Amino acid sequence: MVGRLAIAVLAGLMASCGASATASPSSSASQATTAQSSPSSAPTASASNASARQAATAGVIQLAARLNETYVAATSCPLTGHPCIYGQGDETDGVHAAYFNYGAGSGSSNGPGPHGCYVYVYEDGSGWHFLGGYCTQNLVLAVGGVNDVKTPGTCANLRDSPGLSSKVIRCLPDATQVEIDRGPTWLDGHLWWHVTAGGWLAHENLLAH
Repeated sequence: MVGRLAIAVLAGLMASCGASATASPSSSASQATTAQSSPSSAPTASASNASARQAATAGVIQLAARLNETYVAATSCPLTGHPCIYGQGDETDGVHAAYFNYGAGSGSSNGPGPHGCYVYVYEDGSGWHFLGGYCTQNLVLAVGGVNDVKTPGTCANLRDSPGLSSKVIRCLPDATQVEIDRGPTWLDGHLWWHVTAGGWLAHENLLAH
């Protein structure tokens, strides 16, 4: 069960799409069958930062505030009874993108936790930006994570390389389970992950267990 799931999704990244196993692939990040659900533009970006870590620090503070928690750089939450996100964040770099793994706890010796919080950042011509993040007790959108395609009403395009202009190999139906083995890459206004199914999926088309 996902604990205190809080996904910080920015404008333009709500294009989750999926379909039956017989759906045909399209040239967008996902195959739309009923509504305009294909991602087409970059999300609203936060302020520019000089480094991925600076963007992640700004992002984890925003994430903690949205969860009505605090962020501390210490190695654990102070035992104040108030939950927090903590740590320096373990950095994993991709191509013009990175993610950071923080800890989260209840601030109580008897409370739930610790568990992970993940913050995603990307780089464009103006610098590094916070994309989004969430906290979970289970596997997440990260290398080694096992995730479900979440594309109700259509399917998620599996591509031979990152980017909206790359070749679509096939369209994966909603609830298809995939394992991430590479990434992330930022291109065409989207974050991309390589999966063991043999191609690249857009970040917004995956749901962590």
